[in-house]
Amino acid sequence: MSRAVTSQWPAFPVHRFTVDQYHRMIQTGILNEDDNVELIRGVIVPKMSKGNQHDTAIEYIDERLRPLLPTTASLRCQCVLTLPDSEPEPDFAVCTPARARQGKHPKPADVFVVIEVSDTSVYGDRTTKLQMYAENGIPVYWIVNLEDRQVEVYADPVSPRNAAPLYRTRTDYKPGQDAPLVVAGTQVGVVPVDAVLP
Repeated sequence: MSRAVTSQWPAFPVHRFTVDQYHRMIQTGILNEDDNVELIRGVIVPKMSKGNQHDTAIEYIDERLRPLLPTTASLRCQCVLTLPDSEPEPDFAVCTPARARQGKHPKPADVFVVIEVSDTSVYGDRTTKLQMYAENGIPVYWIVNLEDRQVEVYADPVSPRNAAPLYRTRTDYKPGQDAPLVVAGTQVGVVPVDAVLP
């Protein structure tokens, strides 16, 4: 099923930072890991707080995904991706291994799949983050939607000239179904929805 998702964010004027400026703030100690923020579209925003269900889903997903991955892919959990105007920290990213990236954060060309676990963050994950990942050509984007108890798999990113970036396809997998895990265009396994929902 195809659905376009669009939004404008934020809806008010803000000062935007470049990725390099954000890095300098970290290097000089203006920001540190205790600040619990990330750079999204040039805006430094607080990361969502995580409840029991969110963190339980993280453990379940990690347990299911890691054994499925080929040696040419690595699983990063809540680590930085470097995009042209953002440094999100998605719940999971399936990407090229650290040695292949010479120990640097993955860039869009290194990333095969991004996964966000959503409870209170569903709207932002379906709009701002979806557009950001689509614009950067991330091939597959999953939302493990705890609120609606489904895994939403988005694929085939496009950036139309006069519209917001989006994914051409969205398929929702419900309990009792298996979501296919596609890495670099190849299905490497399936993930039972029941196994990743707390």
